[in-house]
Amino acid sequence: MASHLMKLEHITKTYRSDGRTFCALNDACLCINEHESISLVGESGAGKSTFATIIAGLKRPTKGAIYWNDQDISKLARQEKRMMRQKIQMVSQDPTQTFDQLRTVGYSIREALLSYKLCTRAQARERCENLLERVGLSKHYASHRPSELSGGQLQRASIARALACEPELLVLDEVTSALDMTVQEKILQLLETLRQEHKVSMLFVHHDLAVAQRMSDRIIVMKDAGIVTECAASELSSCEHPYVRKLIASIYTL
Repeated sequence: MASHLMKLEHITKTYRSDGRTFCALNDACLCINEHESISLVGESGAGKSTFATIIAGLKRPTKGAIYWNDQDISKLARQEKRMMRQKIQMVSQDPTQTFDQLRTVGYSIREALLSYKLCTRAQARERCENLLERVGLSKHYASHRPSELSGGQLQRASIARALACEPELLVLDEVTSALDMTVQEKILQLLETLRQEHKVSMLFVHHDLAVAQRMSDRIIVMKDAGIVTECAASELSSCEHPYVRKLIASIYTL
């Protein structure tokens, strides 16, 4: 039986705007197991990305508790929280927003290595080149600036930078939605390979049910800021929940 890597209990996220309260996530609960792949799916505005950024530690919930290996991480000291960010890495839909455009790709990856003291400065260049080659890029791309890479190449570099931190959980928010079908397929193949090689847990945010079914062990279906149901990926097509049936039907009516 797989052990829990992360547990999120009754997570709520609200915002205040113009004197009104907006609920982006309402009472969401989720367990992520070691070496498991999960997808969050649902319509735009369902709360998927909000939940993903809370899981990645980039946003704090308004209410709820988060546990990592059964430890309440809300009670961690500042330095311990920083080390938690090493264990959970996020790859976003638009990597151009997460790279410093004035620095080379290699610099950004080396800084990830050095920030968590995963190697010496003398070792960082070789580690960086190995990471680029692991995601299917030539080591020569280390000397390129982000603007010199295509969308697919930069997404690979973004994945390499995340892997540099040696994470236990990768959070991938619509990582292929901005890419053409050929490049999308290559990125998905890469992620499948990396999951097998690194035994890393993965949490995907998708609007594409076919991709979610392919990449996941379990699918979490969200609607109106909450979780409405979940099922094994292999059982998605036979799920009888009305909203899931609606999502499946929409694929064939586009």
